Amino acid sequence: MKNRRSEKSEVNEEERMKSSKSISMKRNKKNMSRLGGGRGGLSLQAFANAKSTSAQYNPALLKKQREFYKNAKYVSKFKKTLKQQGQQSNPSPAVKPVEVFF
Repeated sequence: MKNRRSEKSEVNEEERMKSSKSISMKRNKKNMSRLGGGRGGLSLQAFANAKSTSAQYNPALLKKQREFYKNAKYVSKFKKTLKQQGQQSNPSPAVKPVEVFF
């Protein structure tokens, strides 16, 4: 006697294969992103520079640098706002009234 499958069982098996394939693709995608592959990874040049420039990892130094640049960003924004406020309060030189001497 031949072993025959119904059409429903074939369809269910195909769906199961598709879903398991999509699950495995999602896992692979997560692993790639976790391990630094894919879009967000370092370029070869950046990786080589990072490996060759510093042999020691110093988190305190990195924290200081990050804080320094963050503060510099805020200072430059503050200076820009002061400059804009100063320009708004002073009339432009083209609009000065003409003085009349007698």
